[in-house]
Amino acid sequence: MYVYVRGSNSGVEYKRQDNNFYKGTVVQNNDPEELLRVKVYIPELSNEPLDDWLNSDEYKATKFPGTNNKTDSFSDTSIFHVIQDLIPWAEPCLPLMGEHGPGRFFSKIDNGIGIISDTNYPEEARKNDTKEINETEGVTGPSRAQTIKGEQMGDEFKDPSKNSAVFNNPHSFDFQPIKYTDGSKGMFGVPNVGAQVWVFHYQGDCNFPVYFGGRAGFGDVATIMASKQGAFGTPAISQDLPSGSENDPPYKIEDVPPLPPEERGSGEVLEQQQGKIRSRPIQPRLKNLLSKAAAAANVTVRVTSGGQPSTGSRRVRTGSHRHDNGWAADFTISKRNAAGELVEIPISNQTKWAQFTKAFKQAASAGGYKTSGGAAVGYMGAYTAHFDIAAGINPGVRQAIWGTKGRRDYPSWVTILN
Repeated sequence: MYVYVRGSNSGVEYKRQDNNFYKGTVVQNNDPEELLRVKVYIPELSNEPLDDWLNSDEYKATKFPGTNNKTDSFSDTSIFHVIQDLIPWAEPCLPLMGEHGPGRFFSKIDNGIGIISDTNYPEEARKNDTKEINETEGVTGPSRAQTIKGEQMGDEFKDPSKNSAVFNNPHSFDFQPIKYTDGSKGMFGVPNVGAQVWVFHYQGDCNFPVYFGGRAGFGDVATIMASKQGAFGTPAISQDLPSGSENDPPYKIEDVPPLPPEERGSGEVLEQQQGKIRSRPIQPRLKNLLSKAAAAANVTVRVTSGGQPSTGSRRVRTGSHRHDNGWAADFTISKRNAAGELVEIPISNQTKWAQFTKAFKQAASAGGYKTSGGAAVGYMGAYTAHFDIAAGINPGVRQAIWGTKGRRDYPSWVTILN
């Protein structure tokens, strides 16, 4: 079976020396010969029969086994049967860890015959390693202590005469490890179907692929970077990663003296932006303005998107610079019902949102801040608004109001901010 590289003549083997590294996708891993081989689809070396498929109108969204493919196979994507039949098996390039190989080689033992043994001592290697281990024969391997009757290592309750336990464990010796003496060593694993891997070709032969490492796509990295592990695209920083690195951008919260009581807001402001990209706390001055507005409108503010560093990757920041260093907040306002539960007030409630916005604008203007904001169902939904005092503080930010991008569909109360 040969690979027909794109550009070759139909039915004629196109063999070339190709010493490049390629990235590909595993499309089959049930190696019938059980040699840890897989079949890897490499777009740059796609087979000629794929040309007809690529030029067809067939729906080509790839469904790998998982949540969007309940059959756990490619039965709903017929082209993969064609791909599997045409792609050669790729053997693994295994890491040299855990010694690798079946055991230690001892050459010229007594009669000059070399043997393989797990023992560290030549005199042990002289024993007949073809027999099962017992008191007098067989190789002393790592599992000996759990293999020979009377020498097994039980748990602490195997012998009540040697401890203070009232009862012993009659099953202390029932569970023994698999005997790996003189067995294969090293690290072994087969990538899943859908996994991305790196491939090279032995002596440049496209019909002799070797996979040697995994490649992480965005979908793979997203779950690693996500604190809850698994939600695709979750932006929260993972608990498995360091909390910071030498090139993480700084995040500055103003060190302001405590406000006198008459200037402090008394409304409830809940910062619940944890797990979001803009997960940093908002500035105390902005929080105080929201608190004053909350008290005036008799509502509770729940911040859903807070501050972010002014520079950095999409893991730590996104969008414009209004949220930089906590000078902006995306939030909802709510009333508590008789049970004490928060009930969100939609942005279409002109009376309540206008009351809140007027109080925010008044307090901000008294402090010398320029207010900006936006709200629209097509912007952040029916309940969430954006307020900021970033104009004149964050570089390049100007005072403005907005709704859905390219439209002036914001509620009329938004104009109070301008």
